Amino acid sequence: MTIRMTAAVQTADARVAVVNGPRDMLVDWPSINWRHVGDDVRRLRQRIFTASKAGDLAKVRNLQKLMLRSHANALLSVRRVTQINAGRKTAGIDGEVVVLPEEQAELADWMQNRAEPWTPKPVKRVYISKANGRRRPLGIPVIADRGLQALTLNALEPEWEARFEPRSYGFRSGRGCQDAIQAIFNSVSGKNAKRLWVLDADLAGAFDHLDHDHLLTSLGTFPGRGLIAQWLKAGVVEKGRLTPTGEGSPQGGVISPLMMNVALHGMETAAGVRYRTTGLNAGATIPGVSRSGITMVTGLFMDLDRESAARYSFLLSVPVVGGAALYKLAQLAKDGMPPHMAQPFLVGTIAAAVSGLAAIWFVLSYLRTHTFTIFIVYRLVVATALLIVIATGFRHATGI
Repeated sequence: MTIRMTAAVQTADARVAVVNGPRDMLVDWPSINWRHVGDDVRRLRQRIFTASKAGDLAKVRNLQKLMLRSHANALLSVRRVTQINAGRKTAGIDGEVVVLPEEQAELADWMQNRAEPWTPKPVKRVYISKANGRRRPLGIPVIADRGLQALTLNALEPEWEARFEPRSYGFRSGRGCQDAIQAIFNSVSGKNAKRLWVLDADLAGAFDHLDHDHLLTSLGTFPGRGLIAQWLKAGVVEKGRLTPTGEGSPQGGVISPLMMNVALHGMETAAGVRYRTTGLNAGATIPGVSRSGITMVTGLFMDLDRESAARYSFLLSVPVVGGAALYKLAQLAKDGMPPHMAQPFLVGTIAAAVSGLAAIWFVLSYLRTHTFTIFIVYRLVVATALLIVIATGFRHATGI
């Protein structure tokens, strides 16, 4: 029993050393349990995401501060930039790379305990070839900045993942091109496609023209905002010459893709895209305002989406009842009614019939099935009923 308890205490001590940091020496890099480290970071990211989704900004900021101080986050960030990333052996302007376990452990310790007075260094400009024969400019930060950017990314990304648009797929965790392809297919396929066109656009030099003020304003009171501002303003070194950066974020920095998504956040809202929040179709887009019939009227004057306009269009069918009453009164009083009174009854009957049946016309269009033939029959029936009502009202009111 004593042996088991001793072993359990040693295991717990080792666990605490990994999570909270070594007490008197550098961590033994090859012996780190990366599964436990990853679980610690993942759970903290989930807590930040949940708090952001709930709108609890104070809790988000406290959890982000905890993430920035997390030893597990420091270990995972160093592993990302020195063992996993494709450019792990590419040096910045200082010519330094970190490849040995002792160096990796030292970098993680520095990031957690001694990085406070750090001033970000300029990035090194390199070029890679593109498929069209042109060259894409990259900015390679020094290894210390890459590690700190990965550390900051784990604190900032969960907050914004809870806020990004559902149909945004670029540079996002767990999302890729296949998800975007599936979303496009679901929107444009079938006889009654939701969208009949696709806009294909390319933002020329997007990373090089990000507005710094807009970015920093969007970040708000994020604890690492000052460090991000220094990365944005650090400058670029090309052929030994330093160029200040008044705009843009270096394409090649660990945190740059997230900065791009933050800068582009809100494009769907600006374009009028809205999503259902309840029901079986929660998460699906709400069709835009139709420009035909009753929906155009209710949509323009009440600023409603198509679904809401359909609900209010039902109210416009109320005049059908009034029209029927007017028609009955005109029929009963026709023999003794003076001609100057019969005319208003005629106008009221026709106006009520037209407005009410137009509402019904729209409702049938909105609730149409996917069978085009049935939809055409609906239109023909409504049009025939409209003509019958108008003709009957006119005949009874005029005596023709």
